[in-house]
Amino acid sequence: MKTGAKKRENYDNKTNFDWDADYKTRPFLEKIAIWGSFYRANPVIFARDYFPELKLKLFQMILLHMMFISDFALMLATRGIGITKK
Repeated sequence: MKTGAKKRENYDNKTNFDWDADYKTRPFLEKIAIWGSFYRANPVIFARDYFPELKLKLFQMILLHMMFISDFALMLATRGIGITKK
């Protein structure tokens, strides 16, 4: 018996891993990878989709985007940023 076959046989016996089920879930995992890369490239869209009630202002969208593309992020904020005008 080859060592590769022996390793697979031991793996199957220990975890009851179904190789056919793994093959069927592969397209699902590929779709997750596509959506993950899309959301990493568009963090503002992710925030809107993940938190539907969240209403981001323009400066918040810019900050979120810059935090994702930059290695260093600094925001100097004052108390007036939290005030909403009606």
